[in-house]
Amino acid sequence: MEYCPACKSEIQPNTDSCAICNHAFDTNIKSEWIKIGSIQDNISAGYAKETLESSKIPVVIISNSGMFGAAGLSLNPFHGEAQGLFDVSVPEEYAKEATEVLNMILGDSWTKKD
Repeated sequence: MEYCPACKSEIQPNTDSCAICNHAFDTNIKSEWIKIGSIQDNISAGYAKETLESSKIPVVIISNSGMFGAAGLSLNPFHGEAQGLFDVSVPEEYAKEATEVLNMILGDSWTKKD
């Protein structure tokens, strides 16, 4: 699913401009996706994905523990600090807004990438 960078409404593939705000798309520019942080548990990851998508922020959340992460099972190490099981990535132009949304809904329960 793609969104207009100006008004954030959903756009159809292979279009030159937004049907809502008439913003012209530069087809030569490709969005660079960046990891903005990680989330520890499956429920919070799902909540974050839903909230970001409802805010019209494109997001991909990838489990670092394969089928175990999808099932919500934690595979934390016995020693040292636990790392987030789910990486959160967004297009670079949405990083600041996505970070603000995640700070608001998850607070300290997610780890922001420095």
